[in-house]
Amino acid sequence: VRPTTEHQAGRCNRILKSIAVSASQRQDGFAYNTWPLGTLICPVINPMKSLFDTTGISACADDLSRRVYTSRLLGRDKSLVLHGGGNTSVKADGKNAFGEDEQILYVKGSGWDLEKIEEAGFSPVRLEHLKRLAQLPALSDPAMVNELVTNMTRASAPVPSVEAILHAILPYKYVDHTHADAVVTVTNSVGGEARIREIYGDSVVVIPYVM
Repeated sequence: VRPTTEHQAGRCNRILKSIAVSASQRQDGFAYNTWPLGTLICPVINPMKSLFDTTGISACADDLSRRVYTSRLLGRDKSLVLHGGGNTSVKADGKNAFGEDEQILYVKGSGWDLEKIEEAGFSPVRLEHLKRLAQLPALSDPAMVNELVTNMTRASAPVPSVEAILHAILPYKYVDHTHADAVVTVTNSVGGEARIREIYGDSVVVIPYVM
């Protein structure tokens, strides 16, 4: 997420400025030679403002409709979600064909824009199966996609986000994954992990990118 306090925003701005100054002195990077100082490389960051409206949420009947509402709020902020990217999820109770209780992870399906997403854009995947997948020592990308698709409770749903397993193991009912401009600018720089920890301290968990 974007910095949410004046203190975090101040730290972020100082670090972005140092990145920009360092970048302007280099000649070997495409970005450094293309983007002028003070624009994309060094944006001015303000604390994130909440768009949450109690009137809007009160019209929602259940967990999934509330997830749709809050996902659209994130999608409206282009500094958080570039080109409709990022994904959101909610964990909810459901019943299978035998009337047995089971937990479902509704996670944004591939191809849907967060700003315009509807309930049909969320893929319902059995939560316990996702948690078990997280315990495997290895899982190839094709095998993972197969496991996600074959453990949905609605065959017509879109393919679940490839980050569904991560959403499943995070101990929160609602999970928001965004690609905030400010954060990506910091993490994608030299020493990005150390810089992001300087801004957020112990409130952040850094997960290595694996491809």
